[in-house]
Amino acid sequence: MLEKTTARLKAAREASAYDDLQFLLSGLLKRGHLNLCAAELHSRCAVGSKYVVDAFQAEVEACLAALVDDDAVPLPTKLAFFKKERRALGQSALCLSGGGSICMYHIGTLKALMDAGLYDSIRVLSGTSGGSIIAAMAACKTDEELKAEVRVLVSVAYKLNKL
Repeated sequence: MLEKTTARLKAAREASAYDDLQFLLSGLLKRGHLNLCAAELHSRCAVGSKYVVDAFQAEVEACLAALVDDDAVPLPTKLAFFKKERRALGQSALCLSGGGSICMYHIGTLKALMDAGLYDSIRVLSGTSGGSIIAAMAACKTDEELKAEVRVLVSVAYKLNKL
């Protein structure tokens, strides 16, 4: 499948069929697509699959470069394509689950992310049930307000656990 996909990408790139190329790339530029980033796939190669993966990744890079470099593709089209694909590929999300008292774990998770300096890099935050309450709290507070509120909630949770 990878060999066929690589051949289709190459054919579209060489023919300067940029609409086809964008369509193909849209289906391929997903985080974890076909689990191609798995370390075990690249650590040992008994029958040449690593070469197929490397060829596929090199062709994807060549196709992206072709889209960027060719003046036949209008700049607004390029920008729209890369903005759309960035949503699928380049962002991590934090999804907080539901379940009553599990919300206290979510508060601790937010605190740990803030303490580690990682909270600011979260671009997408969602939740269900109790997790949605914590996600909403995080979404409508400034960083300073959220830090203060999380500290209070963590200390309350700690005291409740001691009872």
